[in-house]
Amino acid sequence: MEPALGTYLTTIADLDGKGQEHRGHANPISQTVQRSGQTALVDSCANTLDSGSWDKKTGERLTQGSARDNLLITLKIAPDGVWKVAGTSYRDTPC
Repeated sequence: MEPALGTYLTTIADLDGKGQEHRGHANPISQTVQRSGQTALVDSCANTLDSGSWDKKTGERLTQGSARDNLLITLKIAPDGVWKVAGTSYRDTPC
């Protein structure tokens, strides 16, 4: 399993255990890609205001994303030639 997928599944299970769920998605603003050999870095800026966590029972919104999330995604090419997410990190400064 890809590391990012494992992290995502753990987060979803954690929310579920607390009676919460994630809703929404990121809306891309800009993105650049730098490739070096078998690694690629994706520098992404996205609006995530529509995403967050909600209480499953009451429907109350508990968290909200940001207008400008600054995300760095690391991709590695697998032996089968498919690019896979190796890691993600949010930067503290808005993009």
